[in-house]
This record gives sequence, structure tokens and C-alpha cells, in this order.
Amino acid sequence: MKIRVIAFLMAALLMLCVFAGCKKDESTDSTDTTAAVSTAAETTPTLPEPTAAKEIDTNDFDALISDVKNEMSAIKENSEDYDAAEGMSGIYEVLNSLQGENTGSIGYVTTDMNGDEAPELFIYLVDENANGVCKGSRVLAGYTYSEGEYVLLFEGNSNNRYYFLNSGYIYNENASGPAYSSFAIYNLEGGAKELNVVEYYFTYPDYDETIRYYYNKTAEMDPDSSEEFTGTETDFFYIQQTLSESIATREITPLS
Repeated sequence: MKIRVIAFLMAALLMLCVFAGCKKDESTDSTDTTAAVSTAAETTPTLPEPTAAKEIDTNDFDALISDVKNEMSAIKENSEDYDAAEGMSGIYEVLNSLQGENTGSIGYVTTDMNGDEAPELFIYLVDENANGVCKGSRVLAGYTYSEGEYVLLFEGNSNNRYYFLNSGYIYNENASGPAYSSFAIYNLEGGAKELNVVEYYFTYPDYDETIRYYYNKTAEMDPDSSEEFTGTETDFFYIQQTLSESIATREITPLS
């Protein structure tokens, strides 16, 4: 008899565990998935391991660094009439907001981010400067050095911001208005002269002004050539939040 009671209790406990574990939240149905994600528990894209960045000799970028410093001096001298050179729009925006007085607010990092022996240089906004150590997270421009020339990979501004993630990937957030925004993950493949899109997510209004959510790997804000994100709004912005929380802070050499 005692054995029967124990068996009954174990069976009841098992059934309770099964039903508790299988209970579904009827308020959110995100079982219909896109190619990338479905629910908040699975929304963060799984990225392959990037090639470890290698520190490099800065000599490859001496001339470019000198050019950037000259452009910064030109902004300081006459910001109103300055015609921003390629790669300088974010730097101009920052220095102009400071009336060109604090050139120490800009710095740089040099690295070989994909191990292909072609170095990269990234111009940073300095977020903090304590005890002579500058640090920052927002990248204003990125360059690679290939076949004896500097190649601009990207340039950012206050509405189009670039960062590095702790994983080593480049992360971008772009805001073009309340209904048009995007966030994306990029890498730089070996020998490449432009960024490669890993994931691109964006919002776009429907014909009735309803905001819809999309996903693609082309970095084009075009619903017709994209997959609609069929998770919830919470799922969509959970991805952005998770990526934002993974932004890396780096030590920077000031341009002063």
C-alpha cells in the first residue's frame, strides 16, 4: 500500500511538472519565425567567432593621422566655412559643437581587426579622460590600408552611430525619423575594402502608418526585398537592447 501511495505521488508530481513546463503565454504568439529569430529568448543573433584583432605598427597610418589633424585644425580656425572632407563629417560635428576648442575629444585606435595583415584605423570620440588615459566607444570613422592606399570603410555622425561590440563586430544604429530607424551588425572580411553585412534590422511604416519591422542581409531599407520580422515589438527591440549593452569601450590615443 505504501508503495502504491508513493508511486501515485510521483506520478502526480511528474504531471504537474509537465503541465507547468508546457504552459503557453497566450498573450504573445511569436511561433511564426523569420530566418533570424523568433522569441525574446532567442532574439540575439548568434554570431560566428570573429578573427582576433592584432595590434599593429601605426606607421602605415602616419600620413592619414597627419591629414586628420590638419582637417581638425581647419575646423578650429574656421568652422563656419569648413567644407567637410570625406570621413570628417562626424569629427566636424563633434568639434563644431565644442567651437573647435577641444581637439583632445577625438582619438584613434589602430588594429588589424581580421588578421589579414591589412591594418585598420578607427577615429573615436573620447568619452572619458582620467589620469592621462582616454577611453571611448563611439567610432566616428573607420579606415583600412590596402594596396598602398587608405580606404574609408564608414563614417558616422549623431544620427548614424558606429561602435564595436565586445565580440569584435561593428555595430551601427541609424535614426532617420520616428518611423525610420535601423540597427545592424557588420564585419570586415579578409582583404575586403568595405564592410560585410551580418544582420540588418529596420522599421518602416505601412500604408496606414503602422510601424512594421523587417530584417535582411543587404543593409537596404526596402521592405519589398526584406523579410518581415514576425516576432513582437518587444522581441525586435530586445535585440537592439542586447546589442547596445554589448558595446565595447576602448583605450584611445588622443589626436592632440
